[in-house]
Order: sequence, then C-alpha cells, then structure tokens
Amino acid sequence: FLGGEAAERKRLFLCVSEAGVAYRHSAKMDDRCDNDEDYDDTNDPHPNAVVEASEVSADGAWIKAAHNGKWLPVVKPTDKEVLLRGVTKAEAAEVARKFIGEPSVKAAAVRVGVLSQDEADRLYLEAQTTKVAAEAAKVAAKEAAWDAATARGPATITIAGVRGECAKLVN
Repeated sequence: FLGGEAAERKRLFLCVSEAGVAYRHSAKMDDRCDNDEDYDDTNDPHPNAVVEASEVSADGAWIKAAHNGKWLPVVKPTDKEVLLRGVTKAEAAEVARKFIGEPSVKAAAVRVGVLSQDEADRLYLEAQTTKVAAEAAKVAAKEAAWDAATARGPATITIAGVRGECAKLVN
C-alpha cells in the first residue's frame, strides 16, 4: 500500500515535454485523439500543466487522465524521452504558481485541485499585469533608443581601403 508522497506521485503528473503531450484513445502511441476530425488539441497537456491520473498502466508507461478518461504516454518509446513526471501536490502547486500566466497551466491546476479557483484567478491576473508592464517597458526602451539616435544625427561611415573617385561616392 502506497501512502503520502509516493501515492501523490502516482496520481499527479507534470508535463515536462517542451512540445506537450497528445491524448490517446487507448494506451497505444498511434491511437492519437488529435487525428479525430473534431478534436480540440488546446486541451492536451502543455508544458508545466499537471494531469491527475485515475489509472497507471502496469509497466508505468501510460496514465489514464481522471478528467476525460483518455490515455497519455509517460515516456516516448522511440527515444525514451520523459514526457510526464510524477509530482506531489506541493510540487504541482509550486509549478502552477510559477507558470500561472499560461492559461493551460491555470486550468489544469484548478482541475486537479492544487490551486483554488480564487487563488488561480488572482495569480493569473497578477501574471498578466506583470506581462503587460514588461511589454510596455520594452516599447519605451526601444522608443528611447530611437530618440537618442535621432538626437545624435546622421551617422558617418568610412569604408577602409576605398580611394579616389570611389571614396567620394562611398564615403
């Protein structure tokens, strides 16, 4: 019988693949749900999203998502790349807080219960506000650089080695 942290790690999985992971209808790599004509892949686990497993395959290579009954590979069989990593609720909450600005991370954190809806909404709003402020600062910095360049006036460029009539045309 598994208890405590070990049980949590068999129940909560963090997407560690940079490309995310696609759901499958069964525990077979070629049975992808995104091959379905009406499938919406925006619900697939994106990087840093947490998935709650209702079932783990005997070999530990697949989990069945609790919220939709679809299967996800834990490792890619071709090159053994780890796609999902077992985490505790505390680890999942920490990752969710760090990457809360991503809508898929926010939705997954609330769905698996690592953050309350109120806390997720508050953190998401803070992240979006910070993101907007950072973008405004970048724009202001670019404008200041152009203003400084304009104040200096036109730049003179001398190309070394050019002489005679060519120098008058080039320099």
